[in-house]
Amino acid sequence: MDPRGRGRPGGGARAPALTLEGATLDRGAEGTVLLLQGFRATVEEGAPPVTGAREAVAASLVGVAGAESLARGSVPVTVADLT
Repeated sequence: MDPRGRGRPGGGARAPALTLEGATLDRGAEGTVLLLQGFRATVEEGAPPVTGAREAVAASLVGVAGAESLARGSVPVTVADLT
């Protein structure tokens, strides 16, 4: 279990902390930093995108559906099918 009392799925070890220019990043910022680094590599070096457009839109729609659900009193809402 991590220090906040949350178990890790599958019981695996926690990944080492991500560092940027010698500074350890807050765990909550790691995903954003990795995506931005991937975006930069795509633009500057022609590297393949970290994620495709369809996957990115699908992930965004989860947040949109969550906001809509909250606005309606936490009721279930339909998420668009992108398949």
